[in-house]
Amino acid sequence: MTLPSGTITFLFSDIEGSTQLARKLGQKRYGDALAEHSGLLRTAFEERDGREIDTQGDSFFVAFARARDAVYAAAAAQRALAEHSWPESVDLKVRMGLHTGEAAVTEDKYLGVAVHRAARICSAAHGGQVLLSESTVAVLEDEQLDDVALRDLGHHQLKDFDRPERIAQLVMPGLRADFPELRAEYHLGRLIDHVHLRVRDLEASKRFYTAVLEALGRRLGGDGEGYFWADELYASDDKEPTSGLHLAFQARDRDAVNRFYDAALAAGGRDNGKPGERDYHPGYYAAYVLDPDGNNVEAVHHGPAVRSAESIVVLPGD
Repeated sequence: MTLPSGTITFLFSDIEGSTQLARKLGQKRYGDALAEHSGLLRTAFEERDGREIDTQGDSFFVAFARARDAVYAAAAAQRALAEHSWPESVDLKVRMGLHTGEAAVTEDKYLGVAVHRAARICSAAHGGQVLLSESTVAVLEDEQLDDVALRDLGHHQLKDFDRPERIAQLVMPGLRADFPELRAEYHLGRLIDHVHLRVRDLEASKRFYTAVLEALGRRLGGDGEGYFWADELYASDDKEPTSGLHLAFQARDRDAVNRFYDAALAAGGRDNGKPGERDYHPGYYAAYVLDPDGNNVEAVHHGPAVRSAESIVVLPGD
């Protein structure tokens, strides 16, 4: 049967910690649990006209002609998994990711970036969690969704994609709704684990730091209700604002320092030292601005150098 073409909602799922679960249960018991899991998911997907494109091990790849059907199928599947009477010691949790887009259609499969994006969104989720891309949320804006809700989780960087993706979580009454931070890579520096900056006006600060970071070739890592973050920097509006702090960002070259300075002033920052050489050591080229709360923010280039690596990349374990 020919697959539907046009704008399709793709759903990926897999079992969280499947390797550890298989070791714990043994071949026979894990095989039984996997079969029960597959039966529950297939029933939920088929009831909403989902087309099963591929199944490998504990993962499903399913396509839906309508985003609304994909959402309700995911909700039904999670509810069926949660209400199922699993054998003792079987803690089987499934994560799911949905993305709506166009892909090339062959006789029995879809090909294209949209498919990979859906898979990456699934990989960012935790067991029991359903994540939706920004495009899927946009399609659902004119739909009446009963018995479920969408929670905005902000922008997050997906592996192998250049720009952060705005991601939402499907909230289903009676099922778990609170999860740890999404499973995405982050970069670790040399000494500081993180700096917590408290701000007076979150939107003004987010505009400022978005602008200066983009000038330095960086982006926000994510944001949400009352906070945003980028690598080691975390900002929130929950208490009295931080004042008198000096933040120094690394710049790749002098041009990046100049861009930082111009972007900061355009985004509401105040001059605290124009770009130029400083006498801290030969080649120290920096600029300084005050952020919306008066903190001294610097961009510095230390002169020609060779990095052994861009950063230490930390990936969450399975």
